Amino acid sequence: MKLFEKATREKANGEYCLLIVDGHNSHYTITFLLLARLHMVIVICYVAHGTHVYQGLDVVIFAVLKHYLGVECDALLHTTGTAINKGNFLQIISKAYITALTPELIKTAFWKTRIWPFNPNVITADMLAPIKETSIQSHLSVPTSSQPVQILAAILQGLQIAGDTPDSDADVISKGQQARLSSTQDQSTITSTHHST
Repeated sequence: MKLFEKATREKANGEYCLLIVDGHNSHYTITFLLLARLHMVIVICYVAHGTHVYQGLDVVIFAVLKHYLGVECDALLHTTGTAINKGNFLQIISKAYITALTPELIKTAFWKTRIWPFNPNVITADMLAPIKETSIQSHLSVPTSSQPVQILAAILQGLQIAGDTPDSDADVISKGQQARLSSTQDQSTITSTHHST
């Protein structure tokens, strides 16, 4: 978050920024979200199992990067007789990366997924439908009394303190640690309550 804020600070000019992330749990730590709030960054997550449709890296960039990685591997093998290995991987991937990730290609990725300019109509229901050959139908529900749901509710309640706006990164980290400690205590209470019933 600190790197994103630093890289976008001048362009944002005191206005809110939008950061779109995948569903990796590192994007949902209390500290991350409090830092986003402090630095006026709105965080939105791609729909689960939908990055193949929504995320520009998956839709556009990785295919081009894979192509240029192949070109660099072929050139290395042709000129030196050496295949790609751990020792030369960074050199090879960095050449492919620099060639592939141009500003034009990145803009194309945002256009192709219609994140910018925004157009939700480009995504159809068929694009999000599960692949029938590999999908397994399941009807497992998560009961509201489940331990993870209760822990998440306790964490969210801890974040809903009116007027509690942090003043600095250090303040945010401190509040994130306090919330984490509180959720651990809540988890212990939930576990002991669950075992006694």
